Amino acid sequence: MAGPKKTQLGWALGPALFFVALSWTHTAQAQLSIDNVPETLIEAFRFHLDKWSEVLLGFAKKLFFALASIELTMSLARAYYEEGGTFDRVGAVLIKRMLFLGFWSTLLFFGPEGIRNLVDSFAALGASASGQALDPTGILEQGLGLTLELMSLAFDEGVLESAALFFPLTILAIVFVFATAEVVGALIDAYIVASAGIVMLGFGGSHWTAPMAENYLRTAVGAGIHLMVVNLVAAVGMRAVLEIAYVIKGVGDADFPGLVAVVLYVTGAAMLFAYLLRRVPAMV
Repeated sequence: MAGPKKTQLGWALGPALFFVALSWTHTAQAQLSIDNVPETLIEAFRFHLDKWSEVLLGFAKKLFFALASIELTMSLARAYYEEGGTFDRVGAVLIKRMLFLGFWSTLLFFGPEGIRNLVDSFAALGASASGQALDPTGILEQGLGLTLELMSLAFDEGVLESAALFFPLTILAIVFVFATAEVVGALIDAYIVASAGIVMLGFGGSHWTAPMAENYLRTAVGAGIHLMVVNLVAAVGMRAVLEIAYVIKGVGDADFPGLVAVVLYVTGAAMLFAYLLRRVPAMV
């Protein structure tokens, strides 16, 4: 008989301990902070990517010189044996190949910093257009702060009302975490393209493999544009969600059904924001 009693006691204490934990979270929210968790993750990636890019750049240079040697040898041999082998013909082929290799070698030796500046310039353009820099920590702090504020209103109504609103408020918090993850992912994608992707420039040493290096340049420009659009959508969308929340939040002061409506409307607006943050930059 001890087993069923312990089970019933566990079922009784479980929800009580859960709501005590929620109450403690609400009481201690003034002392707790996000503490720049997204920025810490981004800086960790940036630090390691800078170290990796040095190794990958050395490999890209070796690959470039190997392909360039094959390119020059094959071009000169073809000009000499298949196209008459005159001095003018061999000289023309040599100049053409040197111009080709000179372009890609310039990108290889001076391009890494330029590609980073290219990606950063698109991010700066998005920040200038939206009026604020891309701030994943700000999205997370504002989103969870709004969730905790709505949670405090639910606690003021009572335990049963808090339990009824627990699920939509949990969804609201998850949506803001997802939106933050989209921004962090866009930033890390841009850093990976600008740092680790440098190895693709080594394929510019031959006209057979040069399209791979060209695709890398297109990808770098695409990463910068993606980052710019993420900045625009994040700034506008987060501002709109907060405005919707604070405009209709007063409805919840009247009664519990009004508070339910507020939570559902804010959750719906946040879900639309997260959906647009994922769809629009990907489409662009």
